Amino acid sequence: SNSLLEATLESIHNGILVVNREGAVVKTNATFGGMWHIPEEVLASGDDKILLNHVMSQLSDPGEFIAKVNELYEKPESETFDFINFKDGRIFERISKPMLTEGKPEGRVWSFLDVTTRNLTAEALREERWRLENIVEATRAGTWEWNVQTGEAVLNQMWAQMVGYTLDELVPTSINTWQSLVHPNDLAKSNTLLDLHYQGELPYYDCECRMKHKDGHWVWIHDRGRLITRTADGKPLMMFGTHTDINNRKLLEEQLQIKNFAVDASPIAVGLADFNGTIFYVNDAYVKLWGYDHKTEVIGKPISEFSFSKESSDHHLAFIKKGEPISAETECLRKDGTVFTSLFSAGIVTSMEGNSLCMMALFNDLTEQKKREAEMISMNEQLMEANAEKDKFFSVIAHDLRSPFNGFLGLTRVMVEELDSLTIKELQKIAVSMRNSATNLFSLLENLLEWSRIRRGLTNFEPESISLISIISEILQSISEPAKNKGIEIRCNIPDDLTVYADGYMLRSTIHNLAYNALKFTLKGGEITMSANSATPDFVEISIKDTGIGMTENMISNLFRLDENTNRKGTEDEPSSGLGLIICKEFIEKNGGNLWVESEVDKGSTFWFTLPSAPPRDR
Repeated sequence: SNSLLEATLESIHNGILVVNREGAVVKTNATFGGMWHIPEEVLASGDDKILLNHVMSQLSDPGEFIAKVNELYEKPESETFDFINFKDGRIFERISKPMLTEGKPEGRVWSFLDVTTRNLTAEALREERWRLENIVEATRAGTWEWNVQTGEAVLNQMWAQMVGYTLDELVPTSINTWQSLVHPNDLAKSNTLLDLHYQGELPYYDCECRMKHKDGHWVWIHDRGRLITRTADGKPLMMFGTHTDINNRKLLEEQLQIKNFAVDASPIAVGLADFNGTIFYVNDAYVKLWGYDHKTEVIGKPISEFSFSKESSDHHLAFIKKGEPISAETECLRKDGTVFTSLFSAGIVTSMEGNSLCMMALFNDLTEQKKREAEMISMNEQLMEANAEKDKFFSVIAHDLRSPFNGFLGLTRVMVEELDSLTIKELQKIAVSMRNSATNLFSLLENLLEWSRIRRGLTNFEPESISLISIISEILQSISEPAKNKGIEIRCNIPDDLTVYADGYMLRSTIHNLAYNALKFTLKGGEITMSANSATPDFVEISIKDTGIGMTENMISNLFRLDENTNRKGTEDEPSSGLGLIICKEFIEKNGGNLWVESEVDKGSTFWFTLPSAPPRDR
């Protein structure tokens, strides 16, 4: 009956459209209008062309859609099944069949089903499977799936390759495949661990075992898995897991056992420690050298307990952790409290694959001999440190020079390519930027050259009595423009009659560097205060205080170190290499003073330094 047909059409999820041969809409259901967003008045027109015109704007490819419709209308007996993509990401499944009357086509029935969610879910599943397959491939893990009740097993190719087979050589695979290859002694252990896992006493099955390789030798495998499902009556059903090749690790462990015997008999004291510095092995010679009675008195204790200087112990430990072998003199502390000098050689023990396993140290009681060599070792260490500083220094300079040069070259390129179209205001803006870049470059190069002169001993040192207010006045004039641009007020509390005994060039360079730094790291509207007073009869104390962004304790501790990267941009992206502060400290110390800093994040910084008030003979 018609009422049954109506109810059926309105109850299904498909949108239904029936069109006769003349293009008149014979029937639609409510789902059709809703899924295509067609208003009632458009549906009421009963004209298929009007419906088509309405929906075209929704489609990703309207041309392809209408071509398909026309093709079907031209071939009234044809059928089709395809998908329609929408601009908003929806996907419809489209089925079209002829409407037949006594075997002759009298029109066409269209059925549309929104399969967006289904397609997205399928795509997500495909992507998830793709990821898992790549993870398994990348980790080179053998995988297994085991039906505990039937014994059936599914293995991957890597599982077979670990024991020298192809998967085709092992099929059909079952639990018997595993049992036939595992070492008999390890099979019993495996079964015990499986039973404990089934009973819930172990969260996972985890077993290291030997399996027989196709070539006849045994290989070590780490077998891990977990029971995922049980039968209705609680019996183990499906289990999944992995195989990992640990043969190299096991071979290393066996080699270590052999070497331990040889090391124990050595007359040289030998100790092994983990990377936290805790000793886990010593030989008999070690126990004897430190005056203990048994190894248990030493094992489990930190390395620092056996060194006279904890600072020295920590230094050596840090050096070893870098991965470089070390041979040096150290003061050691015996059980009875006596100190002896020992030559120790230490480094990292690595596996055949190059993995770090632990730290090892060898000790010889060579006190007298090492006393004679101490100076040579010290000079060698200083040279190594100097080279490290040099490498770090040039690395910092290379990085910091590149950025302003790039900016400068970029501005010149703009002028070359767009000069005819630039206004005077734009040219002025570019010129200001170029001047700032050139200023920054000059400042950086000046610091670089100054540092080079210092290191080569070419800096002239000509101390004299200098009026401090005269130097400050010069510097205030040189920084007045950048201070004005940032709206920063500079206060000066320098007594007119205060003098210092210092090299004029070094003093100007130091104060200018510190003042300019204060400008860089102070926000607009901030304040900078320069003060000085006679701290003692022999020294003048000078300070430059700002209300800027301040520094963390970590930054302060690394501020005057060349081997640490402390450069950061100013409040308006002004460049900073950190080199100027190191030069300032060298200049002040060269003049017999000290330089230090106090700072708090978001509250500002104060740089202090002292200088002699008069020549040494007048103090």
